Amino acid sequence: MTRKITFKKGNKAQYKRKILYAYLFLIMIYTIIVIALHSVQELNQSRVQTDMRNNFYFNKITDDIDYKINTLFNVARSLPSDEFVRQYSEEGQNYYAITKVCQKLGEELDVFTNLNSKIYLNKIGEDLFIMPNQTATLKRIFPKSNLSSEDLTNLHDYFVNQKIWQKKEPIYIKNKEQLIYIFNLKINMKNDLLCFLVFDKKDILPTLSEDVKEIFTIYDGSELLNYNSNIVTDEKELSILDNNKKEFYKYQKKSNTELRWNYVYYVNKNHKYISPIFILGYIIITILGIVLAVIWSKIVYRPIKRTIYSIKENPQFEIEGNEFDLITTEVNQMKFEKKSLEQKVKENNEIVRKRNINRIIHGLFTEADSKRLDIRLNINTQEPCLSIVLQLKELLSDDSRVINIHNIYNELNYTLDTNDMKEKFESIEINANRIGLIINEDKIDKISILLKNFIIGIEERCGMNIIASFGSTVTDVFEIEQSYKTAIKILEYQFAFNKIIITESDISGFDDSFYYPLEVEQNLINLSLAGKQEEVLQVMDYLLEENLQLRTLSADVLSQFIFAVAGTLNRVISKVSGIDNKFKEDIKYAYLELKMCNTKQQLGNKIKEIFMETLECIKKNNVIEEFKHIDNIIDYINLNFHKDLSLTDLAEKFNLSAGYVGIIFKKSQGINFKDYINTLKVRKAKEIMKSNREIKIKDLSNDLGFNSTNTFIRIFKKYEGVSPGTYKDTLK
Repeated sequence: MTRKITFKKGNKAQYKRKILYAYLFLIMIYTIIVIALHSVQELNQSRVQTDMRNNFYFNKITDDIDYKINTLFNVARSLPSDEFVRQYSEEGQNYYAITKVCQKLGEELDVFTNLNSKIYLNKIGEDLFIMPNQTATLKRIFPKSNLSSEDLTNLHDYFVNQKIWQKKEPIYIKNKEQLIYIFNLKINMKNDLLCFLVFDKKDILPTLSEDVKEIFTIYDGSELLNYNSNIVTDEKELSILDNNKKEFYKYQKKSNTELRWNYVYYVNKNHKYISPIFILGYIIITILGIVLAVIWSKIVYRPIKRTIYSIKENPQFEIEGNEFDLITTEVNQMKFEKKSLEQKVKENNEIVRKRNINRIIHGLFTEADSKRLDIRLNINTQEPCLSIVLQLKELLSDDSRVINIHNIYNELNYTLDTNDMKEKFESIEINANRIGLIINEDKIDKISILLKNFIIGIEERCGMNIIASFGSTVTDVFEIEQSYKTAIKILEYQFAFNKIIITESDISGFDDSFYYPLEVEQNLINLSLAGKQEEVLQVMDYLLEENLQLRTLSADVLSQFIFAVAGTLNRVISKVSGIDNKFKEDIKYAYLELKMCNTKQQLGNKIKEIFMETLECIKKNNVIEEFKHIDNIIDYINLNFHKDLSLTDLAEKFNLSAGYVGIIFKKSQGINFKDYINTLKVRKAKEIMKSNREIKIKDLSNDLGFNSTNTFIRIFKKYEGVSPGTYKDTLK
């Protein structure tokens, strides 16, 4: 069922909304007050921060300009140490030296690519200027200046005639695009060079922001050299800024270089920096307010919240009433589910414990694993112990017989429990044909008597032959794999004994025992019943080679092997119903016939011959049985076509396996069972519609045993090409 909750008008869900709205209102008032206080504080701090930020920016750009100038001066001052610069100053028109100096200037300035400035060198009395990577004349490099050759001579005289203790300031020349600073470069006591430092006006000034009104100026003393502004366009307007302190901040600083520059920076006071922290804080406070309002409203309304969650998680019940009735119902349901879950956990833990015991038997579980996983064994893991294996003498493989071994396992546990042995051993259902036990050595006498009586009782009540084997004793339970392998090995000698329980001491004298494992015999039986002649011959060749060629069997052991083979033949025949009685009588004497063979080769050939005769007889019998079965199955289907039949239903009805029914059906009819039954039902549907044209499709579907009308329509259309409704209309 689906859960349907009906709340009365004016229920507490409205109360939850009121709580939420109240908390939201309080939070929003608190948020507005906090934001207002923070805004005032932010306004006061913004002035200080703006001033600090402007000052920092001003220092940064002036330091950057000073760094460029000092770097350029350092490069120029280092030139006298260069060999080719000295050679040029001494010899003048030495083109090799001039080329090297050009290269030197290019290399030096390439290192400082962000300087955007140049260094030129000139020798007294010459019109040639050495530039980075090239040379040029005076007019070529300074076309827009009024500098002449005579001016160069005067400059040389000005700097050369200075005393050693005198240091004359650089001379500058400016034009619209460049600032040119000239100073004397002392090469040695006799030679000097004029050094020209050339700055591009637009490159030496910083880039200004488009969003802020600001001006950056450079003065040489009191003379304006250069400026950059997004406010004024004329030098005359700059003088107005000094008198406008209300609107602009003013920052000034002297250049920390050999030049006599003064930097002045104006920035508009009206510019307000919007703090990202302020915006982020506003958003965070708003979000936190909403979250807190929601959280507190949920806390206050917690019983209703739990009720709603229960409704969403359990939609299979229909309950009408208030929220608290629903809570009571959900609690009771949870108690019931808890008990069910505890039971499932208990069952699952037992399955895991049995699986781990099985791993112990097969050597896959160590003592280290036992410390990590508590499997709570009933036996003492530190005492000597051994394994016991119970196995059906005739291996059974179909589902019904698997249930038998499972029943035996349950009955064994019950028997041991009633004899106060439940806590003295561990049992495990190893596979469909075996049951395994682990027991401490000191309990072996009591368990031997108990198992013997148990096996005899099973044989008397169920007619099932069981044999048990005791493995070797090991020091502790985590070495039980060795004992288990011994127990399995002992079972290979079961045909040599007429005993219920076989121990290791029983087979100690069998140094030349024959090889015929139970698994090999079961495989041989299954292949024979399936009529697989080639596979049977392969298994027989392997057995005969192992026992007649690779092993030297004594007469008694060879007789036991012959007896085991004869027993296999009898088991094969006993599983085939309807076989010729004369052939059954002949098989009973197979043991005597095999015993009369004089050589191993004759014995091997005779065994193969008898098996081939048996297979041929089974094959003929199977054909006859198939015809009988298929006739009965077809008659049953024709009488019960109105039921929802399956292969499993037919198999249970005729005591056959579902796979066998499917095979013989396809073999005899040429189509599989599903197509046959569908074709039959469609044919019957057409006959019914012809005789009763007023019948409804739904009623017709029910009469034919379909589980739904849609299934009937789909199948009818698949085989007839039209829907049953369309087919019925054509009959009209």
